[in-house]
Amino acid sequence: MTKVIFSFDTEDYINPIGADGILRSAKLLSKNGIKGCWCMVGEMASALKAWNRSDVINELNDNHCIEFHSLSHSKHPCINEYSDLCDFNTAKSIHIAREKYGIELLKSVFDKADPVAVVPPGSSHSYVAYYGYADMGIKLYSASRIFDQVKSRVLFCDNLPHLRYDRCLDTLLMRLDDEGIKETVERVKTKENYVFYHHPAMSYVKVFCDELNFMAKNREPQVLSPLWEKEKTEKFFENFEKLVLALKADPEIEFTTYSEFVDSLDKSQRTITKDTLKEIYPQLLEKTFPVTTPDSLCISDLYYACIELLKGNTSHQCGKVYGFLKEPFALPSTVSVRADDIKESAKYLPAEGFIPEFIYVGDQKIGPFDFLMAAMELLISDKDTILISPRQWQIDLDQFPALRDTQLGKEWIHDPAQFNDDFLSQRLRLQSWTFRFEKNTPRFVL
Repeated sequence: MTKVIFSFDTEDYINPIGADGILRSAKLLSKNGIKGCWCMVGEMASALKAWNRSDVINELNDNHCIEFHSLSHSKHPCINEYSDLCDFNTAKSIHIAREKYGIELLKSVFDKADPVAVVPPGSSHSYVAYYGYADMGIKLYSASRIFDQVKSRVLFCDNLPHLRYDRCLDTLLMRLDDEGIKETVERVKTKENYVFYHHPAMSYVKVFCDELNFMAKNREPQVLSPLWEKEKTEKFFENFEKLVLALKADPEIEFTTYSEFVDSLDKSQRTITKDTLKEIYPQLLEKTFPVTTPDSLCISDLYYACIELLKGNTSHQCGKVYGFLKEPFALPSTVSVRADDIKESAKYLPAEGFIPEFIYVGDQKIGPFDFLMAAMELLISDKDTILISPRQWQIDLDQFPALRDTQLGKEWIHDPAQFNDDFLSQRLRLQSWTFRFEKNTPRFVL
């Protein structure tokens, strides 16, 4: 069974006609008994109120889910621009303050709004935002840069479950024929989860408001996007209904929302003991990658667990995880370390927070993955001396090519005077130790 979500990037707070696109799509889904997820920009909610669109507000409030799409989308400074700081805590504080205000704007317009999911604006894939949203109580991140490209499984990263955006409906539904709709339904069924996304203003306008008003600079005065010919708009909604009916008719497809999806996730406590490590150690020898048996565990979970077990605790209860702020050191050649020195080093290592880029064991400088592998071997064998051989510290990023190839500084919308990408792209990859898939699912993507 494939779970299908309709997700709407509701963001054009410049052109009032975009509200018509919201209303028509919402009513189409309501008529067919489907809840859509309206990922709303904070300033968009304020615009709907200013435009006196109580028809749109009531329809969404009564029949759909209001989720979050940032305070002001691409208006500068955007998320990437203000969060590209060396000091993580400062960047996160700025992010949380701005985004909390955005959610307050939603709640001031939609009295039933209680967002559980967030969608990033444009290419603002900031690791700071991942951690910030998790600390704010957001429970799911959609349209992620980090995803399973084969089955669209949920992936956990930086303390949030992540989903990918699978198919954009904007111009697709202006050109599909009936055969194309059938092929789309068949493609959906090859995935575990499938998120259709649409920018509701784009059923009426030809150009994103961002492209005209926020490309590199905030444009003043703002301009309206040109409209599609009426035939194009009508073709969109005709095909939208055909797609909805085709999906509804297929017994292998079920509709869900972000909130329902979050509720369906396994929330049982994940616990690591020495016996757990005995099953995991051979898997890490095979490949540096998170594991899904005997439980869903990321590399950071295992690192924290080894520290606590070395300190004499009988188990580690998995909780919040973190990656690195600097690229970690890794041994260039094999070294020998004493078990007592490993235990002594563990006494001074915190089992929480960002992981240090190197660790001293005795007088030997080693990397955090070197420490992890040595600690695991010690905990399951009680050897007096451990040989640590060089291994790849980074997980296999070829499993996540979109993340591997990310260069945010070269992507859409940014103001080069405000965004150098000094930290974000590199640090996004440095959070890979927080990645994990669900328990008892395939360990790898490819």
